[in-house]
Amino acid sequence: MRGGALTLIGLALTAVVSMAAVAAASPWEEVAHPNRRRCAQLAEEASKLADSHQWKLATQAARTAVALCPSDRAVLVAAGEALLAAHEFSEGRQRLERAHALPDGTPAPRDRERSLAFLLGFAREVTGDLDGAIEEHRRLEAMGGLPAPNQYLVHYNLGDELMAAGRLGEALDEYRRAVALAPPTKPVVRLALAVALDRNEQTDQARNELAAVLAFDPDLRSLSADDYVFVPREDVYYYRALALYERGATAEARVNLRTFLAEVPSSPYLARARERLAEAEERVDPRELEAVPPGLDRPALARLLGPVVASLESCLPAPRVVRVRLQLANTRLRAEPQHPAAECLDRALSRIDAASLGQARTGSFSLPLAGRRAAASPP
Repeated sequence: MRGGALTLIGLALTAVVSMAAVAAASPWEEVAHPNRRRCAQLAEEASKLADSHQWKLATQAARTAVALCPSDRAVLVAAGEALLAAHEFSEGRQRLERAHALPDGTPAPRDRERSLAFLLGFAREVTGDLDGAIEEHRRLEAMGGLPAPNQYLVHYNLGDELMAAGRLGEALDEYRRAVALAPPTKPVVRLALAVALDRNEQTDQARNELAAVLAFDPDLRSLSADDYVFVPREDVYYYRALALYERGATAEARVNLRTFLAEVPSSPYLARARERLAEAEERVDPRELEAVPPGLDRPALARLLGPVVASLESCLPAPRVVRVRLQLANTRLRAEPQHPAAECLDRALSRIDAASLGQARTGSFSLPLAGRRAAASPP
């Protein structure tokens, strides 16, 4: 199962500010609620600290605010948001569930209710309550969703939750809505759609989306950003594998697919991941061959190497990508003699007839391989 996340800070801050204004509106508030002004200040401070990634100070401020005002809905929402941003997911959810269960003395501002619905849905998602997350985000949809520029977020999260629950058709609908509304600076939204399309075996459409993602984010920096959380967190390996394969980095894609299969044994998408891995284990992309000498047909060389990739990788230790120098001489490919696994690599390479490479008789080049041998010593 999987899920996604997004930038949280800022959605509840307006509610905290409005609460502070209420606290200052009447001197009787100081008598009836002696801590309210201080709680509002602490909640606002927690939001600002989290916004600047000062997680420890943010959580301290949030916890102090809740300790002083344990039954104030606005404080609980703001504290819950800061705790989620600091990845204190269970504690953040506790604060938000408490806010959800408390009656509000006056009708809550619409923005505050929408913030609560969004944050609580996210908190449920990342703590494993997919049904509860879907319920809360559907409630947010019924309220009209989030205001600009965050309209896409509820659809994106619903897509994550529905995909994690195995409801792929519904997830695709939500992801398409999210992509239509999201700014181009959010490539992970489009990548999520590509993953859903791929898992639904709509390969051509998935590749179109991947091409758009890679055009904007060729180095996949968005997958390393703190703005995103995957549920389970290991699902990021599938995202990365899909994009890397499309980019031509098949060895890196294989490492990520194997990690995904090893670490997410309960995923409803294991069969598709195995299919993807089997395909990748028979492919070398011409773009990943390095230092190929002039006159050597790079695509033809990649086609020859594809069928022996799995055997070559069995010679090398897992789970990292290593670049192996191969030598071509008299229509035969060999590993460099000094390589620790040269004998094993040569056995696999002996299955290749390089005569089809034509005039090229000698030369050397590097091939990236994703080692998968568990033993520490060379075979």
